Amino acid sequence: GGGVGAGAFSPRFRPDGDRRAATQLINELGMQFRWEEALEVLQRHPGGADRYMYCAAIGAMGKSRQWEEALLLHEDMIGNGIYPTSVSFNRTMQACAKGGQWDKAVELLEEMVEEGVSADVFSYNIALSALEKGGQWERALDLLHAMPSSGVMPDAISYGSVMIALNKAGQPGKAWELLAEMKAGGVEPNSVVYNHLISACGRGGMWMKVYDAMAEMKRAGTYPDMHTYSCAIQAMGASGEWERAMDLLYEMQTKELVPNTYCYNHAIEACSNAQQFGVAQQILDEMWTKRVRPDIRSYNGVLKACGAAGNFEKAFELLEEMQSVDIRPDFESYKAVIGACAKARHWIKAVDVFRQMQDFGVRADIGTFNALIRVCTEAGEWLQVKKAIDEMDIQGVVPDLETYNLYILGCSMVGRHKKALWWMKEIVDNRMTPDLTTYNLCMAACAPAGEWKKVIGLFLKMQTDEIAPDATTYSHFLRACEHFAQWEKILRVMDEIRDTAVTPTADTFRIAINAAKRLDQWGSALELLNEMIAAGHAPDLVCFNVCFAACAKGGRVEETAEIRQMMAVSQVAPDRFSYNASVIACEKGGEWRDAVELLDEMRVKGIEPDVVSYNGALSACEREGAWETAVELLEEMEEKQVQPNVMTYKACCQTLVNGGQREKAEKLFQKMQDGGIEPNERLIQIFNVDAAGKSEGSVSMDEAEEEDEGDVDEDVDDFDDEDETEEAREDAYLEELERVGKEVQQVKEEKERIAKMWADERAMAGGSDSSDSEEEDTREALTAGMKPDHKPVQAA
Repeated sequence: GGGVGAGAFSPRFRPDGDRRAATQLINELGMQFRWEEALEVLQRHPGGADRYMYCAAIGAMGKSRQWEEALLLHEDMIGNGIYPTSVSFNRTMQACAKGGQWDKAVELLEEMVEEGVSADVFSYNIALSALEKGGQWERALDLLHAMPSSGVMPDAISYGSVMIALNKAGQPGKAWELLAEMKAGGVEPNSVVYNHLISACGRGGMWMKVYDAMAEMKRAGTYPDMHTYSCAIQAMGASGEWERAMDLLYEMQTKELVPNTYCYNHAIEACSNAQQFGVAQQILDEMWTKRVRPDIRSYNGVLKACGAAGNFEKAFELLEEMQSVDIRPDFESYKAVIGACAKARHWIKAVDVFRQMQDFGVRADIGTFNALIRVCTEAGEWLQVKKAIDEMDIQGVVPDLETYNLYILGCSMVGRHKKALWWMKEIVDNRMTPDLTTYNLCMAACAPAGEWKKVIGLFLKMQTDEIAPDATTYSHFLRACEHFAQWEKILRVMDEIRDTAVTPTADTFRIAINAAKRLDQWGSALELLNEMIAAGHAPDLVCFNVCFAACAKGGRVEETAEIRQMMAVSQVAPDRFSYNASVIACEKGGEWRDAVELLDEMRVKGIEPDVVSYNGALSACEREGAWETAVELLEEMEEKQVQPNVMTYKACCQTLVNGGQREKAEKLFQKMQDGGIEPNERLIQIFNVDAAGKSEGSVSMDEAEEEDEGDVDEDVDDFDDEDETEEAREDAYLEELERVGKEVQQVKEEKERIAKMWADERAMAGGSDSSDSEEEDTREALTAGMKPDHKPVQAA
């Protein structure tokens, strides 16, 4: 038979043909895990091995987890004409189960049934145990349900194995169904079944069912023991119910059950996961008080809570305490302490702990390296980052996605966007998939460098990779859209965000409000402002003023008043621009009294109106012919030493004319000229009388209003929360595109005109050759970018 034969021949073996002695020797060698010697005894027996020797040898292979050798011996039996028995099958199945070969174990069970070898409940339990260890809960359930049809009834062990499988898979619903089946089948559940049912409830987040299971246990006459409470405490911790875990810890003590280390450790871990450092520390102290010795897991649980809280000082104390009680810290201990240092941004302590870790010969895992790299990166300690990377290489620790993301974070911090994108390529080259953090960090690196096209490219690549953007992603992308003046795109993206669970950042709302203002959509601007406040962001003065500007262009008087109320609630004081925009809204809305009242309110708020403020109010008076108020405002300007400009005089003169005070208007016009202010075209029109003897201004109010709106819009557009240089560059770019487009259209029209002209001349001349030749010459000239008179045309 096949097998691995090696090792010294046992001195107790005498090749005298005594198979019983040989079988006993093989069993003894198996108990001592000396499988090679046991195999040698089997293979060298002079009389040949019998069924009992094979069974003993297969059992020896199983104890040493040599499942391949067990299978070979099983095949040898058949090859040597020894028919396998249920015992040999069961032992071979056990060897496969211990070796993690659940599929082989099930195949052997099926072979037993096919060969007519009696498969009893023990056989099925071995297969069920193998499936449980392999995480095959569905197949375990199927096999359990198939047992009665094979004439084998499941017992408590059968149900226990499947319950363990359901617990590991986090299937509390199936676990409760199995309990009901067990009772219906007349099998009394034992504590093992109940304990794993409780654990399954914890894994599945059904912590309330833990109490139901414990109550069911009592009704069945099986009272909770130490292990039951341990499972229940662990279940509460897994569900995030740390307070209930503590209740169970104290409840078991009222039942005269002293918690063991496992119970305390589960309670500590429950508190640690909930970041309840103080309670976790109290449990550790109680363990010493109750004379229950903590182990490495106890301390690591408290250290983890320290790490989450950033309490690196306490973490150091616990590390020293561990060493004083002869508990040697492992890499989880050191990782927690380094994590605490990282949380507290104390890179020096983190480096010290890492060095101590190396001195004690404790190898760091990738999580420890990442924590160290993070704290050093955030502190800008690039030399320490390089040392950590070099040490990773020495220890053979392979970087993971978080490591690469930290590299990209470092590049972003020092303004190296090209290197950040190179690291992203390394992620892909190393067969990893960039995640949301990767994309956000790369965008953050490209944005300050003005690489807006790359930001847009990264956003589109995310959509290709089906990675859902978050608030940070949208903020970067909308900033890029803002740079390229893609106002409509910005509002469309905001609509997309509304359909997601993402809450936009304050910067995202600011960009969107500005886009709405650019598109003269005052309603959208106000809606976005309200959404911004509802999202918990506090709009600043810039956001409010952009909304004022949008409403001013639309003449929305009531809306500007609403914005001022919102500012009062948000405790943001309006500035001069806020009021000027409100005044302009009143002017466009025909509310001259409101405009004048706003000037008074400005003074109450300690804001002196400027020439824009007065001009807006005067323009409002102009529409209604409120000449007395206009004169008062002009006198007030002189009193406040606010220098009028040509728009001021134009508004006053037009108001006087509209109010039938032409003589006063002419005097004011003369005063303006005496003051050295040149009249504009509109003023000249007001005082030029046509042949009918009527003032042009008095009969063309629509023209006056259109011109006034243009002048006022200029005042509103003076406000811009963006970088002026950037804006000018974009506007110039758009103007250039428009200019080039017009020239292209002019050339096209010129071609059509010349073609028509030559066609007409050719028709008149009867289609002469000379005309055709001249037409061809003209076409060639146009094609070369020249007009027929040979003046250059700038190429579009």
